[in-house]
Formats: sequence, structure tokens, C-alpha cells
Amino acid sequence: MQNEHFYKLRQNQVFNDNLICYGTRKTNEKNVDNEIILHSPNKEFLLMLSENNCVKSSNLIFLTMVLSKMTEKGIKRYYDEEFTMTLKEYTNYRQISANKARDKIKEDLKVLFDMCIRINTKNSQTDFRIISVKSVIKNNTIKIWFTKKFLDYYSSIQYFMNLPKELFRIDVRYHPNTFGMLWKLLYHYNINENKGNKSSDCLSVIKLLEYCPTIPHYDDKLKAQGGLNQRIIQPFIRDLNAIDIIDWYFLDEQNNIVAKDCIKTYADFELLKIKFKWTNGYMVEKSKNKDLSLM
Repeated sequence: MQNEHFYKLRQNQVFNDNLICYGTRKTNEKNVDNEIILHSPNKEFLLMLSENNCVKSSNLIFLTMVLSKMTEKGIKRYYDEEFTMTLKEYTNYRQISANKARDKIKEDLKVLFDMCIRINTKNSQTDFRIISVKSVIKNNTIKIWFTKKFLDYYSSIQYFMNLPKELFRIDVRYHPNTFGMLWKLLYHYNINENKGNKSSDCLSVIKLLEYCPTIPHYDDKLKAQGGLNQRIIQPFIRDLNAIDIIDWYFLDEQNNIVAKDCIKTYADFELLKIKFKWTNGYMVEKSKNKDLSLM
């Protein structure tokens, strides 16, 4: 059984973290097959899409929810049967009405079917689609058929992370960057707690910005438009404030607290850090594996 407050997820940097960080950034880059391609800088992770130019945060909330439920039930069973989730289970996860749920689910399933992933390591290359055939909603039940290659890869991940229920209840219409922000805080906290690092509750602004799909890069054009506060700082603060299970504040390089209204330049902003504290009793899933390099 899942904990009343936390859900368990198999996760690592190569798949889950890269997908959330790089998969949501819109691009026009294409491969030789005319597919949109999103990737990490070292191309350790690549995501190919035929019908979409990125994956939305709402799609990734759905995928993370499905993978969490799969982790709970055990992966082996899905080699021989479809994954199922009732509409009621879905609405309980997301805290939305059934009327709103159907269209969201249909869009999520369509995007997941479009996704093809390539994982490059020093010694191997693994290509897989997540879903083998188009999934359906029938008799108020979501049915998904996973590919064997994906199940093989996902079952090989030996690291687990606890996810708070609030992660699935984010409304990306009003807070489009909150899912990526909360994911990164969770991931950062887990890996550093498992390594015994004292920096688990502190993360740089510049790193957190990588997980904010609607906050633009600060360039000469944006600088000329004077959009620093409206386009970058305010959306960042707004969506971080939407995480109601943390208290947080800015720190400068000398670990002095910085008031939110005292940030005047991007140079100052990108050097700041976020100091945060969980307010929901969040607990790390301790890793039994000493090699955390792939977590």
C-alpha cells in the first residue's frame, strides 16, 4: 500500500529527471526522420516526437502518476496485462472533477503514445516507446499497454523516491512552472540526503530555472524589452509560492537572506539560492545502494 501522504516512484536522472527538465522546452530542432528532438546537453537523453513540439507539464504529471501506481503494484504483472486506473482513482490523485478529467486524459495518452526515448550510456544505447498501442478510456477505466522495452528499462531502475500527493494536484494553467520546480526540489533533496550532504535544503536559482518551461532565457532581446521582473522574477516567485508544502527564502552568495523586492538585475538574481523547508513531514526514501551516481 502507498503511504497516505506519499507515493513511491522508481526514478533516476537519466530518465525521469532529464524528461522533466528538457522534455518541456519547446523546440524546432528535428532529426533526419523529421521528428522534433529534445535532449540533454550531452545527448545522454533524447526525446523524439512526431506530433508535438514538446511535452507539457500536465502530460508529465499524468505519466508520473501512472509510474507511481505501477511502482506500487509491481512492474512484472504489466508484461502480461494492461495497466488500468479507474476514473475515480485518477480524480482522487488530481483532485479534479470527472467531467474535466476525460479530455485531459485523452490528451495525455495521445502525447505518451507519441513519445520515443533514447538513452545513451558509455557502453550502450537503448531506444524505446513507452506505450505500444493507443490507449483508451473504457467503462470509466483508463487502459494502457506498455512496451516490453520500456518495462525492461524501467524495472532496471533501483532507486526510489517518495512523492507528496501535492505534486499531482498542481494546476498548470495558473502555475505552469510549479510541477518542474517541486520535482527538482524533491530530486535534489533526496539525492543529497542519501549522500549525507548538508546542502539538501538549498538549491541555486539558476538550476531551478532549468525546470521552468515558461520562463524565458534572459537574452539581449528580453533585456531591451525590460522584461526581467515581469517575465522572469515574478513568475518564478509566483510558481514557487504555489508549492504549499515548503517555506522558502532567497539567500545570496554569503548566505544572507535577500528580500524578494530587492532583486534589481538578472546578474543578482542568477547568483541567488533557494533555502527551503518541508512543512508536510516529508521523508526521504533511503537508498540501500551505495552508488548514487545514477540516481
